[in-house]
Amino acid sequence: MKVILMGNAGSGKSTLAKELSAKNSAERLSLDEVAFKRGTPERRPLQESIQAVKHFIQENESWIIEGCYSDIIEAILDECEELIFLNPGIDTCVAHCRTRSWESEKYSSKQEQDANLENLIAWVRDYETRQDEYGLQQHRALFDSFAGNKRELTLSQPSITLSAYNTSDKQEVQQLFTRTFAESDRPAEGELVGQLAQRLMDETDAENASGFVASEHQEIVGCIFFTPLKFDSSIKAALLSPVAVRTEHQGQGVGQRLIRFGMEQMGKSGVELVFTYGDPNYYSKVGFKPVSQQVVKPPFELTQPEGWLVLSLTGAEIKPLPGVAQCVDAFNDPALW
Repeated sequence: MKVILMGNAGSGKSTLAKELSAKNSAERLSLDEVAFKRGTPERRPLQESIQAVKHFIQENESWIIEGCYSDIIEAILDECEELIFLNPGIDTCVAHCRTRSWESEKYSSKQEQDANLENLIAWVRDYETRQDEYGLQQHRALFDSFAGNKRELTLSQPSITLSAYNTSDKQEVQQLFTRTFAESDRPAEGELVGQLAQRLMDETDAENASGFVASEHQEIVGCIFFTPLKFDSSIKAALLSPVAVRTEHQGQGVGQRLIRFGMEQMGKSGVELVFTYGDPNYYSKVGFKPVSQQVVKPPFELTQPEGWLVLSLTGAEIKPLPGVAQCVDAFNDPALW
């Protein structure tokens, strides 16, 4: 066994590492042990840490390495037989941190550990927006680029199923959008987005509205739609909107899984570019990047230009597109932009 476990603090890396180590008689290394100068919060030089890990690997035939240090993990990925990305969601990580027993290898006492708890939790909550080696963005990039055996573990994985939208789901989907946006914003926003979803389902033909749902125990907990965006060019583009995940299922990776699933299907249908209009901090988790209205003109002038985002499904460079984006009729309302 040669396994690397990667994820946020509190994601369950140490617990899983101990279980695998005991079950498979494998030696275990926490990267915390090699990342910092002894007794200080200062990082060791990166190459020193990497050499220490490589020494551990050479000394042990069967091993498990766990940590959140993507800069160290990247250097030893070729040595592992499996990469496991633990990504249970921020709320779960925070809950794990609050219930941790005393980690004697890190703290001299439980009191010292508890004194640092709120700082740790604040750090854990920044996971999805951090740009450093400890953040989701670099963990995701490392996981996605790894060509070997790999798996991502989330709390929702065993019970959440992803599938294409079915017309029999219409009422449940409309209620999902109305309720979710009313709870996250205000009732008027819930009505607006709920009506948008209703129009997409009622007035847009199936060829021009591709919907995907996440379900748990046969109840829909998430839904997304893709519709065409047309420009004065031959490029095939789509708009991802609207997107909703039940409030009680947010923070568990359901939306990200659903979006990736939907984009995979759209890519198979020949879509090259996907645009969306929303929170850059959220959509950057699945690869979207800001694009200027001067480079790609949206259907209407945007009230929040920083929310105009694009993702290339082919990996091609984003180049200026001629003309103004033309959307389906349901989106021909300035209030939506």
